[in-house]
Amino acid sequence: MRGAAIAILLTASAASAQVIQTSAVVPADPFAKLTAHDRALYHSGKRAMDFLLRNHTLEGRFIAGHDPLRGLELAGDDFVSQARAAYALALAAEYYRNPEAIAASKQTLLKLLDSSEAKKSPHPSPADRAAANGILLAAIYAVPAPQTDLLDKADQLAMVLGSLRNAQGVLALADEFIPSASGLALRGLMLSHARKPAPWKFDLVNKSRPFYLAWWRERKNVAMVVDHSAAYAEAFAVSKDLAFAHAVYEMNDWICSLQIDDAADLGASAWGAGGFASVVAGKRTASAPDIGSALCAECLLHACRTAREAGDLSRYRRYRSALERSLKFLRTLQVTESKAGHFAPAYQARILGGYHNALADGAIRLENMQHALPALTGYLRESAKD
Repeated sequence: MRGAAIAILLTASAASAQVIQTSAVVPADPFAKLTAHDRALYHSGKRAMDFLLRNHTLEGRFIAGHDPLRGLELAGDDFVSQARAAYALALAAEYYRNPEAIAASKQTLLKLLDSSEAKKSPHPSPADRAAANGILLAAIYAVPAPQTDLLDKADQLAMVLGSLRNAQGVLALADEFIPSASGLALRGLMLSHARKPAPWKFDLVNKSRPFYLAWWRERKNVAMVVDHSAAYAEAFAVSKDLAFAHAVYEMNDWICSLQIDDAADLGASAWGAGGFASVVAGKRTASAPDIGSALCAECLLHACRTAREAGDLSRYRRYRSALERSLKFLRTLQVTESKAGHFAPAYQARILGGYHNALADGAIRLENMQHALPALTGYLRESAKD
């Protein structure tokens, strides 16, 4: 138990916990239908969720990270990173039926919504509003059985995003902010539309899709794919418009081309198979994979969902296989009991379940959790449907 703040939120979350017990994908026996591969991923995701909980402060913020080599906490308190962490924790809380994690994710969300940064109207720039409001919407809808106060704030966030349309009905952002902010905004709007339909929300995403897809083709990058894939996967689920499915396929076929399949890609060392090469100026490089592969894993999760719902079995199998290999790679970057055994017990508890930046970079950052954990729990949900 973490303290008074969480205890209060746990009480408020009792109704949510009841919903989880009846509606979560996980069976009563979580291992009943899991293969040996999926059981390892189940434990990996549980470890990651527990890491976020142990690094969640009584003030409702997540610690930015750790430098195990020096035994220091990392500095930083980025708004979007905090919101992404709350989103990841909320998804894990539902899957693992963890009331404490539900309470912690809600506490962070309320803190962010009530912070001076969230209250600024408008944010300093359209890009700031797009990114912040988009991820806050995703996080709110990830919370199991969100209460009325959160849903009311979600409606307000969506309205702000609607104000960012240009005369053509397209989300308008400066080029330098498109990779980081455009997908978050469209993703948040589609999640809002799925739960509280309004024609203008879908219309904005529908008109924005061809513009941003064309923009991405000229400047291919991984960061843009994850949230645009999420937005278009949600749009396809709602509309069954194949234009959205084809957008998801195009971006994720490119993601698959970045995956490192075997030792031939890595020279003498087979380490890194299943990870993804980095991209410079739209081109694959020869670099070894790192935690950035988690973004690709989450991209593939949304591609799996779309291919399944479209009935495209061959694509589904390809994306599923690539996702499984990527999650296997990410496990090599996670801090486990065996890897942390040389640290003092108290420090082990702080870093266990976190993800290193890379094999040669032991830093453990909050950002490293933001795509790895949603990809893990999302995959386990997909696997439960088989």
